[in-house]
Amino acid sequence: MAVVEPNQLDELGLALDKINKPFLLVVRPSSKDKNIGMELEKDRENGLILKEEIKKKVEELLGNEDIRARSMKMKELIMNNIAHGGQSSKNIQMFINWAN
Repeated sequence: MAVVEPNQLDELGLALDKINKPFLLVVRPSSKDKNIGMELEKDRENGLILKEEIKKKVEELLGNEDIRARSMKMKELIMNNIAHGGQSSKNIQMFINWAN
């Protein structure tokens, strides 16, 4: 989680594009909770975190087996939740029934 300026967001997008892997980028209002994430080094000249640094850190994350295992478990939970008969499916159906 990070608070970024628009030009930094551009650099982030370019880095994620260079990785050539699917990704989900969530942009939302800033939060005061800074206890998660990885430390990224800013460029000394312009104060931005350059796409090369972002690419390096994302590749480190993708190579981390503990994170990969937790991600696969999360994927399994999500897939079960959105499958027909899963909780999300039930919630959508309840909403549709309520709206009719």
